[in-house]
Amino acid sequence: MSAATQVRSLAPLAESAPTPARKLNGAAMRDFRIKAGLTQTDLAFLIPTGTGTIKQLELGTRGASKHRIAQLAEALGCSIEALTCCEGQP
Repeated sequence: MSAATQVRSLAPLAESAPTPARKLNGAAMRDFRIKAGLTQTDLAFLIPTGTGTIKQLELGTRGASKHRIAQLAEALGCSIEALTCCEGQP
């Protein structure tokens, strides 16, 4: 394949708008946890993970994978969107 063909085949990808990355909003996570009547230990048991991880996620000192955010949303009875914000936004 020539270099010109490679460039043409990549052009449609360059024109599409990227989907903004989502990051966990620790304060929202804490609010949903409290509204659900769960302690950090309870939530850690449901995910499952350590209580320290839940604390770090709520404080924003630890990131979360898409899979972990989905687990949290399910355990807290809320949407993924309710627990996340776009990177670069509060």
